[in-house]
Amino acid sequence: SASSASSLADAGAPRSPEAGATAAASSPPGLAAQAPSGAVALPAGAQIALRMDLALIRQSPLAEDVRGLLAAIPDWQRLLLGSGVDPVTALDRVLIATPTIRQDRMVLAGALAQPDTSIVRQAVRSLAEARGENAAWSEFQGHPLAQWVNADDVVRHIVLLSDRHFIIGRIDDLPPVMALAQARAAEAQAAPGFAPASTPAPPSGSPSGPDTPSGAPSAPAVASQAMLSGPDSLLWMAPSTVLSAEVEGARRLVRGATPLVPERLRLALVALDGARVAVELAVDYPTAAEASDALEALERERRAALGDPLTLVAMQMMGLGPTVSGAAIEIREEKQVFARSEVTYAQLRGLMTYIRTWLDARPPVPTHPAPAPRSSTTPSPRRPPPSVPHRPAAWGPPQTPGPRSTP
Repeated sequence: SASSASSLADAGAPRSPEAGATAAASSPPGLAAQAPSGAVALPAGAQIALRMDLALIRQSPLAEDVRGLLAAIPDWQRLLLGSGVDPVTALDRVLIATPTIRQDRMVLAGALAQPDTSIVRQAVRSLAEARGENAAWSEFQGHPLAQWVNADDVVRHIVLLSDRHFIIGRIDDLPPVMALAQARAAEAQAAPGFAPASTPAPPSGSPSGPDTPSGAPSAPAVASQAMLSGPDSLLWMAPSTVLSAEVEGARRLVRGATPLVPERLRLALVALDGARVAVELAVDYPTAAEASDALEALERERRAALGDPLTLVAMQMMGLGPTVSGAAIEIREEKQVFARSEVTYAQLRGLMTYIRTWLDARPPVPTHPAPAPRSSTTPSPRRPPPSVPHRPAAWGPPQTPGPRSTP
């Protein structure tokens, strides 16, 4: 219903009772949003970052579709298969970041829906027992750490940063992300008039109605202008944003990149009233001439797609024909190509079904292969891990978002 869609758009804002009630409308949604002080666009050295507001998704009519799609994505299977964790139910926010396109370098940071780490500890036990290993916990830089015995052969660990926040990744990749969260916490606490901005779980037993699932916020959430602290600095998303993706230095990631490959790409899916979602894309180029060439190339591709019978039939089956033909594409700020369109929930459901069908036809991720040989630097779950040095050469210096003007 329209009222349900409106509540979904409101619920996308970070919830922060401690910081006071600042209306979510004070910050525009999507790519035009101004990031609060302390927010991190990309973790230290990462070039690709994907964020999802799962609290917003699980309140929507598309929750089951998203749950099925995530279960079919190979990268999610590699990390979560056999853990018993349903991300749509168990998590509020999630960030997947990597400094390369290699799957073994993925780092996943998340915020649990409830301040209770028992679900994480049970997942560690389930994964370890499936491979006959010991689910032992130790301490790593002052935080609980255990091996995350995921489905592929990459040796990963999980570290608990608080009763809601965790990070999963290779042991060598954890310290830079942890250091960034700790630095943001120290900066925030030293700031005058510091008030923590976080994303606490909705209070249990919240009033619910036909359009508000049990436990979901029944009133419009608030957007804090306070400085983000610690792990929340990694998970910030603009109000009403369901999904956001960012790629920095795209030309360094693409072998033999042409001038049409941008330097930076940002994507956002924003919940709107009326059961609709806005799709926003901002692509940045080094020069205005390259941005103009890219715009012309996009228009040619659009005309070619709309003129190809097979492509047109596929778009019509998903109800995306008018969306593609009506998408607004323009140059903004001279060097940026900006595109925006809107889709209905029905169109999104059709698109997710198409993607899931394609993924289901691919070979499945192997379940619990033989454990990979441990290197001398990889800690055994049966003994405390060694102190791992911060590796700035692998991940680079922390990157923070500059002021974002309205496109």
